[in-house]
Amino acid sequence: MNEEELVTLDGSASSDPDNDPLTYLWTPPTGINLSDPTAVYPTFTAPLVPTNVPVDYEFTLVVDDGITGRVTSDPDYVTITVNNINQPPIADAGPDQTVNEEELVTLDGSASSDPDNDPLTYLWSSPTGITLSDPTAVYPTFTAPLVPTNVPVDYEFTLVVDDGITRREVSDPDTVVVTVLNINQPPIADAGADTTAFEFDIVQLDGSGSSDPDSDPLTYLWTAPSGIILSDSTLVNPTFEAPEVPTNVPVDYEFILEVDDGISSYLRVSSEPDTVVITVYNSNLPPIADAGEDQSVNEGDIVQLDGSGSYDPDLDPITYLWAAPAEEITLNDSTIVNPEFIAPEVDEDTFFYIVLVVDDGIYNNLRINSEPDTVVIEVLNILGAEHLIPTVTELRNNYPNPFNPETTIEYSLKEPGNISLEIYNIRGQKVRTLVNEFREVGYHSVIWNGKDSNGKPVSSGLYFYRMKMTDYSQLRKMLLLK
Repeated sequence: MNEEELVTLDGSASSDPDNDPLTYLWTPPTGINLSDPTAVYPTFTAPLVPTNVPVDYEFTLVVDDGITGRVTSDPDYVTITVNNINQPPIADAGPDQTVNEEELVTLDGSASSDPDNDPLTYLWSSPTGITLSDPTAVYPTFTAPLVPTNVPVDYEFTLVVDDGITRREVSDPDTVVVTVLNINQPPIADAGADTTAFEFDIVQLDGSGSSDPDSDPLTYLWTAPSGIILSDSTLVNPTFEAPEVPTNVPVDYEFILEVDDGISSYLRVSSEPDTVVITVYNSNLPPIADAGEDQSVNEGDIVQLDGSGSYDPDLDPITYLWAAPAEEITLNDSTIVNPEFIAPEVDEDTFFYIVLVVDDGIYNNLRINSEPDTVVIEVLNILGAEHLIPTVTELRNNYPNPFNPETTIEYSLKEPGNISLEIYNIRGQKVRTLVNEFREVGYHSVIWNGKDSNGKPVSSGLYFYRMKMTDYSQLRKMLLLK
């Protein structure tokens, strides 16, 4: 018989050898109630059985033949086998839920049931893109996905339950809807990589690396340092003109970028600020060399070159490098503004070309040399060797005058002899003897370095220099300025 079926027992085959009338007494197993245990044909409803294995129920019948001198029969037994008819289980996927993105969500299939009390197995199906921790668990979990906008997104999950081992029944599917709310993650500002530029360059900033975890559209706000004006501070890629910087020391300018994801004011979120540093270098215009005016001199003259007209457009300090014909001319110092040399002897009037280059370099990677400039020195032959002999003995004016720290004193001798050349201070005290020896006929010069006979620098002021020979004496004055 099947469970819940009406079953009729049948004691009608019982008998008495004496043909006495019979009475009946049925005894059912525990849990089953007969309609009338004294009836020939009592009935009962087959109980539910919990498993797919048939269950036997044994009933006992005893009959009795009468009133006096009664005799009871031996009991007889009948077995009713009840089969489980396996009612389908019922899936219950739980109540709908509302959660925030990135929240851990637990589904609940615990309200599912089986009319036969069979044990259940579970199978959940999730929407594309969502992975359950265990789709066969009663309580599977998942992480709510990011949703792209501020509009809630519904995700539907399906549950089917199964009751069994044999003659299994699968439930109808049940669904649960999990609504995921966007919690509006803050956007991320990216002001781009630090970079370098030269003054007056057009520089473009780059905020294109900024992003929003929710894929919301972004607005941009750049903040520039004082003195710099952006083309548009709300663009992804604003531009500006690199400012002039006063020296060859690079100057850093820091720009700040903030981005905002605001679709509606109550949900909008601004990013943390990000910065980018633009290092501006002085563009270092080349200096300009000026080797001075061309000169015409006599052989034997002391010639002073003049590079003081050289300059640098950036006002950088400049260094000097003179180049003269090596075989004929030797400069006293090729790296100063006003080097000197003695005009060489020439067989005829001769032009010498001396080149000046100036350099503005404070540090090597930015230093720039000037274009070379040339000065022409014409050295005149003064009509033969006899003209190299001075016609007079003379002490000449020193140069430069005033001076610091040294000056050149020239004198000429028409006759050879012992000479002395001495320096005196304004009190008439001798400071130093520059020359005290025999000298030949000719043009001579000596340099005083502004020191006394002990090698100590003298103070600023007026000084006198005097040359004496047997029949000649001459005194001149000079001014030392420090």
